[in-house]
Amino acid sequence: MAQPTAPTIAAFSRYYGNTSLVTSSCEAIDNFHDKEFMAVTRLKPTFSAVLYGPPGTGKTEFAKELFLYAQQCSTEYNWRFFEISIQGIGTHFVGEYEMNLTSEFKKVKEYLRQNPKNRAMIFFDEMETIAPSRAASGNDSSRRDSNAVGILLQELCSKLGASTSNTPYLREVCFFLGATNYFKKLDSAVIRPGRFNEKWKLNYLIEVNEVVMIIESFLKENEIDNQIDSDFIKNVAVVLLCSQTVTPSMLATLINDAYKRCCFDFKKTRKNPNYWTRLKTESLKDQVRIKVLNYFNKQHLTDALTAAMQTIIDQPDFDEDLGKTIMEALTVLKSSIPVIGVANDRFDDENLDSVSTEEKLEEECKELAKVKNVSVEIIREMKTLRNQIISNGLADPQKDLKDQFQLLRDRVNTYKEYAQS
Repeated sequence: MAQPTAPTIAAFSRYYGNTSLVTSSCEAIDNFHDKEFMAVTRLKPTFSAVLYGPPGTGKTEFAKELFLYAQQCSTEYNWRFFEISIQGIGTHFVGEYEMNLTSEFKKVKEYLRQNPKNRAMIFFDEMETIAPSRAASGNDSSRRDSNAVGILLQELCSKLGASTSNTPYLREVCFFLGATNYFKKLDSAVIRPGRFNEKWKLNYLIEVNEVVMIIESFLKENEIDNQIDSDFIKNVAVVLLCSQTVTPSMLATLINDAYKRCCFDFKKTRKNPNYWTRLKTESLKDQVRIKVLNYFNKQHLTDALTAAMQTIIDQPDFDEDLGKTIMEALTVLKSSIPVIGVANDRFDDENLDSVSTEEKLEEECKELAKVKNVSVEIIREMKTLRNQIISNGLADPQKDLKDQFQLLRDRVNTYKEYAQS
């Protein structure tokens, strides 16, 4: 598996919420490193934990941030991240699932044996599919699950190699971390004391400031953070928290939907049907994208918020009174947005003319090559002018460039008339 990028920023600096859990999990990694302290105090370090909670609460992201923290808090060790999931080891063939799982553990041990300073973090994504509660029935699926759980339990107590007094146990040099949306579906033998000791629950977001910071981070990620003021974002956060089910994943979806609405609205303002096909250079495309980003406004965010809240309210078990409260809050939020008309700027027509000019110049250069007695200098001058207009992009072509173009065109026509005579 591809390794997470080397840490360039502080771990958990991009993670919001579950503050107390972040602190306790980092302490667990600190103690995992501090063998001398654990030996003197005769404490047993935490070597395993299960992340659980509702979908979208950021369990996978939490695991990656914890891995970054492990890398950063002790540069003495060479940490490597291994991910084991049903997508990577699943198969329909009898016995192959167990072989694949065993093979993954062999890869971890091979890495750890290479250097005594090597350390590993094994992340079990969707752990309920790898260590499910073993069913009583005797079908192939239950036998496979039982075998997989047995392998996991065996590896938790295994050594890196041949059993000698100097051979470390896997749990001494490897941190086991699982993630699941369905904690109750895990096998009881896996989560009992001595196996996966710690149970770390990731909750829904409940603090306004946390939601605001996450929204701002996603807006910045989409390069639209300058379009919405912080007070409006705070009001959006208050509405979101009324649902009592806010997660980082939900916020990411909200911002993506808002940006998508902005793009489609911008597309509707372009009058020329050939507008998008004329953007043939990267410079033109980049400048159009900047225009799209600047077109983003509060209405797009509010429309996306309304759609998200409506989906939540329409759920059968959602409280009706709470739904009314949310809709009332949305009404107040919408009333605070000034009416924005269709963009009335010179962007569409004049700049399409500049693109059209670029195409005409290309045609002129081709025609010049066919006309006799036209000097090489004239052709070179035309091409230079064309390149200047292209580099000028969608900004309004400078007047002197237009004037130069017209003069050159007059000279071309003169040469054409001369050639025909």
